[in-house]
Amino acid sequence: MDEKRYFLTWNFQILRQNSTTRTLYCSKLGSEFPDDAFGLTLPENDIAAQCTFIPQGEEIAPYHVDDIKITFNSDMRVWNLQDGNGLFLCFDSKILSFSREHASFWEGFILLTRNEIEMLTHLLNNRWVLPKTQKIVDGRDFQFVDVFKMAIDDFDVDMRYQLFKYWNKYNVTLYFNGWKRETLYLYNPAIYITAYSKDSIMQQCRMCVTSLRKMGGFTGPIILMTDKDQNYIDELFEGKKEYTENLIIHNLYPKDFLSFVCSKYEITDKADFAGYQPLLYLDPDIIIDRPLEPLLIRGLSSGKICSPAEEFHPIQSHIPAGSSLFSMDDIPGRFTPGINGGTILFPNTEDDTIRRFIDEIRHEVTNLVFKFGRSFNGWADQEAYNYLAIKTNLVNSNALTSFTAYQGPTHDRRLGLIHFWGFSSDEKVERMQDYMKELDCNF
Repeated sequence: MDEKRYFLTWNFQILRQNSTTRTLYCSKLGSEFPDDAFGLTLPENDIAAQCTFIPQGEEIAPYHVDDIKITFNSDMRVWNLQDGNGLFLCFDSKILSFSREHASFWEGFILLTRNEIEMLTHLLNNRWVLPKTQKIVDGRDFQFVDVFKMAIDDFDVDMRYQLFKYWNKYNVTLYFNGWKRETLYLYNPAIYITAYSKDSIMQQCRMCVTSLRKMGGFTGPIILMTDKDQNYIDELFEGKKEYTENLIIHNLYPKDFLSFVCSKYEITDKADFAGYQPLLYLDPDIIIDRPLEPLLIRGLSSGKICSPAEEFHPIQSHIPAGSSLFSMDDIPGRFTPGINGGTILFPNTEDDTIRRFIDEIRHEVTNLVFKFGRSFNGWADQEAYNYLAIKTNLVNSNALTSFTAYQGPTHDRRLGLIHFWGFSSDEKVERMQDYMKELDCNF
């Protein structure tokens, strides 16, 4: 299908046309695409319709819109507009007029689809993780520093060298200095926790959320998957708004342990979990003891699903890490460390690869239940998670490991995330309470 292309100026404004007077003018990128944007419809089989920019040397036939001749300038990698007198359209940030006899930077325009312009606006209105520097950069702080150039942190991005058609809501691939490839990841984090049934588990959840807010410095949404209602949660947190505000209750009613632990994967096609990146899952028996942001940045920069390794539990011999499944699948012995499914960072829930992995975990557990019985999977999702992580190569087990300690603090310094597994539910509460007091992190 033929698609319209629109003209973007050297300082990131959209060329427009008054429908009555036919006068051309420009306006800055906004949240809404302008109805009167000046466009050019290109046939499907036209090389200009296939590429954001045209490689140097290509012969591009001129186009005519009313009395305006439009040609591609392969030396500048821009499009030029001429009137009937052969004068080029010039935009010098104040005046838009056919007044130049020669085409230079101010007479050039980038030709973009409506979707590409909307993605550029999206880039300029959100926060992003820049893996190269491990920083969060805000699109509202990007500066237009030169002709077709935008400054992001310490890097210049010339928009004539970008491949806009591969940008999406969550990831934007840029070429710094014209060729140095870097992917920016949308930073809009949320956390979710599963907590059901027992009062001791709800107490663990209470301390997990408290540590996220007070020690982790996390102010974003926390989604609580639980069978409890709002009144119960309000009482659990004693009505303190610093904990209940931005705490979203997502009710589920699992019937047994297997359903409890596998509910963490019931997140695709659900509005409560959509639009976030990264989306971090935490078991309730976890305490955050330092700012969480570096962990989120490190995990998101990997571009993969992330979980910390259990370096002392090889998948070759450790049943919770899936050793039985690997053995039954005739996969040779591996000394690869297992991974812990109590902490999982998903880039987002809308990427097809991520969605498929989440759905496959549920499918794998279901198949094991039908094949061997509901009690076969003693470690429920943990075995299936390790198995699929190896089979698909979609899980990074390095990014979060240095932030994680198990069973309790084992170092004088705080790593970031303490997972109190290996104890009874009541004993976890006691150990977590002791550590919260040590951190001076109680209500």
